[in-house]
Amino acid sequence: YTPGVAQVCRAIAADNSCYTGWYNTQSGNYDVSLQLVSADGTEQWPHGGIIVSAHPQNSWVMDWSLIADSTGNALVAFADIRDGNSNIHAYKIAPDGTFLWGADGIDITSNNDGKGPPSLVETGDGDIIVAWYASPTIGAPAIRAQRLTAEGVPQYGSNGIALSELTDTMPSGQSMVPCGEEDFILAYVPVYSFMANRQIKCQRFNAAGQSVWANYKMIMDDATVPMGHYFEMMSDGNDGAFFNWSVTIGVGFTVRAQHINADGTESYVHNGRIVSTEPSYTQISPSMAHDEATGELTVLYIQMNSNQAEKGVFGQRLDTNGDLLWGAYGREILPVSTSNKGFVWALDSGDGVLGLCFEAPQNGYGQDEVLGFKLNTDGDLI
Repeated sequence: YTPGVAQVCRAIAADNSCYTGWYNTQSGNYDVSLQLVSADGTEQWPHGGIIVSAHPQNSWVMDWSLIADSTGNALVAFADIRDGNSNIHAYKIAPDGTFLWGADGIDITSNNDGKGPPSLVETGDGDIIVAWYASPTIGAPAIRAQRLTAEGVPQYGSNGIALSELTDTMPSGQSMVPCGEEDFILAYVPVYSFMANRQIKCQRFNAAGQSVWANYKMIMDDATVPMGHYFEMMSDGNDGAFFNWSVTIGVGFTVRAQHINADGTESYVHNGRIVSTEPSYTQISPSMAHDEATGELTVLYIQMNSNQAEKGVFGQRLDTNGDLLWGAYGREILPVSTSNKGFVWALDSGDGVLGLCFEAPQNGYGQDEVLGFKLNTDGDLI
């Protein structure tokens, strides 16, 4: 246990070791810290991890990004105020703790624009894409991106290039997956404000940062993502992407999923497949797992009553066409009850899906329990 922890991130490497990162506040600053744990749970670095950056931070911090690349290194991107403005920086850390891009990393931005949390993805050729929301003092807000070679050399010039459309008045919540040898697919919410219809849009980009599809694709354009929620995006292992998200319809919520192919076509019905049509409850906060052998998708989610006082954990499995394999109402994992439940997480196991969630049986402070479970491909608890 390490005291003074905020904004935890984790990334699983190809050898099943795990990088865990966090903001460490013990010094009075939000220092970026990192630890590597082997597949058998052994810490690879000194207990408490290593300090990636102790550069000055604001009195508040936003989300940041951590991934493991194909050779087992950790890639980290975050913002700090080392130069007086809030700017984004990226680091590459080897499994032995070596700082491969130097002690101070790579400066992704160097300006006084407003910025949102950065995102990372590794492309098939080993390059790294860093994307973020930028709100300049002059000009339109945009999702911008920088491409770095494996050695950390920027490819898109100073402060990157804009990838979102000019008609997107407040784009945010970006996420990316690799596509082909050099391309990547970027998805984001084009207008994220309180009164906006918060939809989901995506586009494929080549190595030069140019659009590949003739038009940006709308993943959802008939409803809105709830405030405080974003979508989840995952590679399908075949140059496409899976999505799931919560949707606000009237005063209730539901969960949808979609699959986009490498050519931008949708595998499921437009605006996504609703994972449960249970009329007595609403669904929210999904997490998904993809079975690469079958192409099927499992979605775990919270099901609750209209006043959100009773909650349960449910799951649904979709075939390659988006048809529901576990019935119209999904499968019950934990029944709807007055015990609080949340933070569902899913991981494919090859023969089913592993899941985690928390439950507070008595709804009291400090009584949260982390529960683990496994479902087979028929939705039965094992």
